[in-house]
Amino acid sequence: MSQYYDKLERMLNQATDSGRESFDDLEPEARPLAEAWDALGRLLETAQSDVEPAIGWTAPRSAPRRRWLLPTVAAALAASLLVGVVVTWSLSTKQIAKQPERNDIRLANSQPNHPGE
Repeated sequence: MSQYYDKLERMLNQATDSGRESFDDLEPEARPLAEAWDALGRLLETAQSDVEPAIGWTAPRSAPRRRWLLPTVAAALAASLLVGVVVTWSLSTKQIAKQPERNDIRLANSQPNHPGE
């Protein structure tokens, strides 16, 4: 298996050698690799050349971000919960204050209601 990898490495080194002037001195299996490598290099050089963009073309602008939306919703939710807690607590304390304690009721029932005694 190592012979296969050694041969592959040798072919890739030959194909990508920048000092090569012709493909004639390459092994037959390495020649297509070298030609493809050379074509890729020419393509990259062409792509790097200065090409002016079309007149009047501008990059599309992205939609403005709504950074205020999440904090506003969170604050409104927190305020609603706080109001709900305060109202619930307020109503429950008023209900407790209105109800007489059980001990008072028992004492009232156990004592006679005779004003003259």
